[in-house]
Amino acid sequence: MKLSDRWFFIVKLFLILFPVIGKCSRVIDLKRGWFFRNASEATWYPASVPGTVHTDLMANHLIPDPRTGTNEDSVQWIDTCSWEYKTVFILDSTFTVSRHQVLHFEGLDTYATVYLNDSRILQSDNMFRNFEVDIEGLVKPGENTLVVIFYNAVKRGKQLQQHLFPLPGGERVFTRKAAYQYGWDWSPRLITCGIWKKVFLESWGHTSIRDVQIIQKQLTDSFAILEAVIKVSSDTSATYLVRTEISGDTIPVNFSQTLRPGMNILRIEFAIEKPRRWWSNGLGEPYLYHLKMEGNMFMQEPEVKKLDVGLRTIELVRGKDRVGESFYFKLNGIPVFMKGANWVTPGNFLPEVSEAHKDSLLVSAMESHMNMIRVWGGGAYEDDSFYTACDRLGLLVWQDFMFSGGMYPWDSAFMSNVTEEVQQQVERLRNHPCIALWCGNNEIKEGWFNWGWQKEFHYSVIDSAAIWNGYLELFEKKIPDIIARNDAGRPYWPGSPSIGWGHDESLLSGDLHYWGVWWGMEPISKYNTRVGRFVSEYGFQGMPSPECIRMFGNTEEEPDSVFLKAHQKFQDGYRTMRNYLGKYFPVLSDFHSFCFASGLMQAEALRTAVEAHRRAMPVCMGSLAWQLNDCWPAVSWSTIDITGNWKPAQYALKRSFSTVIISAHLENSQIRVYVVSDSLSGFRGVLHATLMDFNGNVRWQQDRNVAIRYNSSSVQMQIDTALLTHTGSLENCVLVFVLESGKKIADSHYYFSLPVQQQLPESEVSVTYSGELGKLIVESKNVVRNLHIIINGSDLLPDNYFDVLPGKRYELYAGAYLKAPVIRYESLNDLYHDK
Repeated sequence: MKLSDRWFFIVKLFLILFPVIGKCSRVIDLKRGWFFRNASEATWYPASVPGTVHTDLMANHLIPDPRTGTNEDSVQWIDTCSWEYKTVFILDSTFTVSRHQVLHFEGLDTYATVYLNDSRILQSDNMFRNFEVDIEGLVKPGENTLVVIFYNAVKRGKQLQQHLFPLPGGERVFTRKAAYQYGWDWSPRLITCGIWKKVFLESWGHTSIRDVQIIQKQLTDSFAILEAVIKVSSDTSATYLVRTEISGDTIPVNFSQTLRPGMNILRIEFAIEKPRRWWSNGLGEPYLYHLKMEGNMFMQEPEVKKLDVGLRTIELVRGKDRVGESFYFKLNGIPVFMKGANWVTPGNFLPEVSEAHKDSLLVSAMESHMNMIRVWGGGAYEDDSFYTACDRLGLLVWQDFMFSGGMYPWDSAFMSNVTEEVQQQVERLRNHPCIALWCGNNEIKEGWFNWGWQKEFHYSVIDSAAIWNGYLELFEKKIPDIIARNDAGRPYWPGSPSIGWGHDESLLSGDLHYWGVWWGMEPISKYNTRVGRFVSEYGFQGMPSPECIRMFGNTEEEPDSVFLKAHQKFQDGYRTMRNYLGKYFPVLSDFHSFCFASGLMQAEALRTAVEAHRRAMPVCMGSLAWQLNDCWPAVSWSTIDITGNWKPAQYALKRSFSTVIISAHLENSQIRVYVVSDSLSGFRGVLHATLMDFNGNVRWQQDRNVAIRYNSSSVQMQIDTALLTHTGSLENCVLVFVLESGKKIADSHYYFSLPVQQQLPESEVSVTYSGELGKLIVESKNVVRNLHIIINGSDLLPDNYFDVLPGKRYELYAGAYLKAPVIRYESLNDLYHDK
């Protein structure tokens, strides 16, 4: 037995014999017994912690739910008040005699003063920071009173603004608070406050592990070398023992070091032979090692820390090339096309958002073949469970810091505040293999140079220089310096996008937010030519599910009704939607047809964009749709509404993000047929092309043997349209492509005209239920576009809104046996015929 092993044996034996002496740490959750009141009133009401003032007011039936109907307007008074929270907790002497006693607030939103037994112990001014307060000597055995007073964030922001001068973004940019609470073009204005994360007491004896960082020093196929950097707080000089175990066949590593009073840094290096790498979704298993660290000092109970470790390398490659400058990620040395969506904070009142809801959204992203989620910078940093789920699902995270759509102050107090915020967030998240990129902000450089801010605010040359220098100081000096010190090697990007979408240069380098389609009212076909190096935002609105619309409190089925207007936060949303629908679809006879067609329009827009981006690889290497989710019942750009229902666009993304796709595109009278593959293996196969009319009559066929390279986009067939027009008019025809390699790998349908120009026949489709593992069988005698199946009121199926070809059998699995299911279906064809 080694000496260090003997030490561990002796310590554990001592603790068995003398257990009371060895108690190390104790945590007391202060989530119970809270009350709140308007600070100007006397009546106290029960409160929830974690929680917000809005949810507490709702729970006590003092306000209606502001997310339904038109209730948002009726609760605007809430953010003009101060609110007081109070609890009484009881401690025994074992806590108060501990050598260290700390009160933790993981999140206070936002301006708050905290009193403990009438002593002021904290003033907070940042929703995104956690606070630790030494309370030794301030607590006592028996009853203790904790009071938190929250102040008007809007008023405080305006007061701070007066000390400088107005900045784009208004008072919100002076306050470290989730920007979307102030209202966005998809979010209501609900400026809340409260103890929105855990609050708890902690005590410990002589030592405590305060942080563990795992640094990957080397990774090859033969071995990985890791270093654990452990911060241990100690109030004494003593020998400290650490035992490190990692899942697999790795031999535990024992380590000892003499501690000194204060914060001690312990560095333990260990190796893993034949390491298994962490891969993103679609490329391999996101393998995680389970690390356990046990530290103790003689006469003290061991303290255990557990975390998951993913071994991988990540690089952001930016280099000069024939087009301009590249912008792509390499994972484990492999260039990876990033497929994904933008994530907005999934609720107006964050403590209400369940882990299950977030997990469901992320699973939907994974099932849709996504490999990257961008956490947008106008919301809040997500909690640990979000990043743990991304680790597990193989979803890389583009992580914005929470700065968006405005210019921020640069005074010393603000800089000190956000420096601590960034430091805390980097330390909290750096062990997650999912984190691919730190990004400084969202659309600030874009706004400064392209949205007319300098002219709007009448800035002098001197003022403009001061504001821009403040931007450079924060996003190009302070934040990258923090990352270099605390998470060296992780890519950093100062702001997204790098160049505005109105400039041709935006297509040549950096990342692009392309909003010519929708905002610029350009045709959807414009997506085919406005392709950047990495498109990190693009989107199109679509109506949500009927279930979601019912949450609007709607009684009038018209977009112009007061209820639908209240839940559409983009000022020209319905006008823009109608404009596009009028150009693409036949006349829509009723509200249901309007909703159905708008969903198909959104799906077609995103399909067009994704296929254009993927065809252009390796010049374009990323496609992140705006937006995956919603924060409330809304008409927005989301592809999954607040109820969890997939819009047609989510199914379109799932198909377009598949590992292998066929994408046909008309270029100079030639239909160029691309096969795009993200697979790390090449293959040979046969590409079948068939031209048929909508009644299933075959007009032309062609087969071609193809060789598909791994991780590539290539033209595998070219068809002269003149060859096809000899068979007759093509308006009511579809060109069907199928790629086979022993089995079907991919298929695709190419239409020669827009729906408004087509004459789709009345559908002759049948949908039957076999009862075999919940199997649905779909067949048709003619071409049916965008078949939407609803079974027992739910349309969440492995595929939906898909095209059905005559003479072909489709099988879908509802996921469970259903007794006498009620099946309904509809399609684009129905818009042409009275049903």
